[in-house]
Order: sequence, then structure tokens, then C-alpha cells
Amino acid sequence: MIELHNLSKVYRTSDVETTALNNINLEISEGEFIAIMGPSGCGKSTLLNILGMLDTPNSGSYKFLGDDVAKRSERELAIVRKQNIGFIFQSFNLIDELTVAENVELPLLYQKMPAKDRAERVQQVLERVNIAHRADHRPQQLSGGQQQRVAVARAVVTNPNLILADEPTGNLDTTNGEEVLNLLGQLNSDGTTIVMVTHDQGHADHASRVVHMLDGRVLSENVTGIQPVSEARHA
Repeated sequence: MIELHNLSKVYRTSDVETTALNNINLEISEGEFIAIMGPSGCGKSTLLNILGMLDTPNSGSYKFLGDDVAKRSERELAIVRKQNIGFIFQSFNLIDELTVAENVELPLLYQKMPAKDRAERVQQVLERVNIAHRADHRPQQLSGGQQQRVAVARAVVTNPNLILADEPTGNLDTTNGEEVLNLLGQLNSDGTTIVMVTHDQGHADHASRVVHMLDGRVLSENVTGIQPVSEARHA
């Protein structure tokens, strides 16, 4: 699904040049659950932004589903994102003025799905993450764990091939964090590829492979023992 070859990202100002990513080589297969770990400032979030086509590398190549995305225009990248990628953020990023159902429905509006189909899909997804009983509430009326469930629902409502999660449990207590990780595990079991940034080794243990980063480089990779969905299907 994802192939990165000698990928680098450098941020420049008039006085400072900062190398965020330095010759990254990484492949991620469909159905994998990848955890990316490393200290603050090591390039984890920059890598996730590039994988999500929210940022572009300065050099190297990024192939997504066999296509070199560096050759695509911003408009074309936006279409690829809408069709293939769901995002989950640490800060939830819900819109306070909208209800839970309206927040989850938002990505479907961009896909111009008919209203009846949108309503059915939103209901299905809210039930899947066990938050349907809060459909008419607004985000500020929910607990942190409930808000993150809504964020997960919004990320998966379009049936994306890939979910990118940036510290999805960072603002949650242990119990709610574990529930969100279990949700991601269920999505992965259903075939969704997941790439998650985390500082917590216990959370990383939910993944099938852990990528350790340091100073903008991939330092090491190790398999956790959890079988990737892509391999489990052929077992």
C-alpha cells in the first residue's frame, strides 16, 4: 500500500534549517497495524502528515497504492485523501456547533452522497462505536472518551483503506484509551490498514509492527507477534 524511498523533509527559515525526516525507507502492506514510536521532535508527526498527503517531502518518493503521489496536484491529492484516508487526532477536532451525527456526516457531504444514504451510514457507524445514543448531543456535552469515539466514527464513515492516528489516546484516561485502541484493533481486523503514532509501549503492543524513530530516521523495526490482517487472511 505504502512505499517510501529515501524520503526527506527539511524545514527552512531565513536563519535555521531543520531536518525533520532524513532518508526514510519504509513499506507498509495492506491490512497492517503499524505503531510509530520515538521521542518528541523525532519526526513522527511529520511522517504521518506526509503519509496523509497533508505535507510534501523535499526529496525521495512516496508511492500510495502504486501511484507516485509526488506527481499529483493538490486537487488530485485531495481526491485521493477523501477516497482512501481517515484521520484521528489527539485533540479530537470536532466542530462544537454541530451534533455528533452532523460531525460524523461531514466527510460524506464532501463525497456528495445522497441524504438518505448519509443518514443510514452515519447511524451504522455510530452504532459500531457504541455512541449512537449520543447522536443529537454536541461535543461539549460528551466525555473525552466519547468525543474520541465520535472522532473514530468520523474517520471510518467513508470506509477508508487507511487510518492515520496521531496520539489518539493522548487526552484520554487509561480505560477510555484502551477502548479506543480496541476499536482500532476491530477496524484492523475488518481489513483497514492503521498507522498510529504513540509514545506508549503498551499501546504500541496492539500493533503488528512497531517502527522506532530517532532524529528523523527509522532507527529500528520489530514485529510484536500480532499477525497482520493481510497475513492472517492467507493463513
